[in-house]
Amino acid sequence: MAEIIDFEAPDFLKNQTENEIHTEMLADMAEQNPNRDMTEGSVFWDLTRPTAKEKARMVGFTLTEAIKNMFPMWSYGANLDWKATIRGMNRKAALFATGTVTVTGKAGTVIPSGFIFNTESTYGKSSVLFKTTETAVIPGTGTGQTVDIHIEAYSAGAIGNVAAGTITMLNTSLKGIASVINASKTKGGSDRESDDSLIQRILDFDQQQGISFVGSDADYKRWALEVTGVGGAEVIPATAGSETVTLVLTDSNGQPGSSDLCTQVYNHIMSPNDRSSRLAGTNDILSVIAAKSLTITINVTVITEDSRGINDIKNDLYTALLSYYKTAAAQNVARINEIGGILIDIKGVADYSGLTLNGSAANVTISTDEIPVTALTDITVVT
Repeated sequence: MAEIIDFEAPDFLKNQTENEIHTEMLADMAEQNPNRDMTEGSVFWDLTRPTAKEKARMVGFTLTEAIKNMFPMWSYGANLDWKATIRGMNRKAALFATGTVTVTGKAGTVIPSGFIFNTESTYGKSSVLFKTTETAVIPGTGTGQTVDIHIEAYSAGAIGNVAAGTITMLNTSLKGIASVINASKTKGGSDRESDDSLIQRILDFDQQQGISFVGSDADYKRWALEVTGVGGAEVIPATAGSETVTLVLTDSNGQPGSSDLCTQVYNHIMSPNDRSSRLAGTNDILSVIAAKSLTITINVTVITEDSRGINDIKNDLYTALLSYYKTAAAQNVARINEIGGILIDIKGVADYSGLTLNGSAANVTISTDEIPVTALTDITVVT
């Protein structure tokens, strides 16, 4: 994987602050005309100061940003998209989460396609909307009958991945419906690819130019990451007995890849319907599977320093772990000290003690085909 380094302005753009530029201008004039008044407030001082200010802005921002956008490593936004396009690459779009709701009500009630259900809004968090993707009719006779309906998040992105039992409301009333609930969590929603992720793919692509694609581990990983929704891919090489390369997938949210995502990756690499578009070698055998979830339970005692409640602290820890676990999976270990560092940085936490992972004050080893997961119910925080 290509290394990304921080941008450092070239020497010719350094020492170009407004004061430094203006001092140099005044010194040049003093050398040419020693008798001219150049004190602050003089005509010459007032006339040259705006020029120094504009030059400083041009050097410190405009030229600096122009140089950064010349190179993929420091480019961003639309300029980065263009750099991807000329390499035959595209920024991966956001995906819509999908799932199923169970609607209870009067037999014969029609729920039209596009009807909206939603989660309940809470303080500081808006409700998440979902629309039905098909027209459904509650079967049977009488009341209290149920029907399962496929739904899709109204807005693309990870925001559509909600927990089981949270879609409980109708966005608009519909006579005949008594209740609605999602028995399972919604899955598959992912945010639009970030600049950092696209930069990494571009740099890896550039470094591999001129290299023959022979189906190496790096090739398989790169091919998998080209599929929208894939966040990570680990390669288990073929053995003499199996002769099958196995790809272990996580989605862009760090969760096990869905069966649909595994199929998309397999089709992208193997192209079963058009062998001329096949990326893998002629005789390669490929298996694409979802990573296994490795549940990590967390118990800790905290000392709070403000009025923040335990639930707020738990929610912040849960959110931070989603990001950290991507790094932990890549390193094949979840380190208790690093989780402790995350905890102490949470607003409202003054100190903590008794931190354990899966009941032990030790690191947790993560296998290649595993990803660590921690649900809110797996976190116990007490004061």
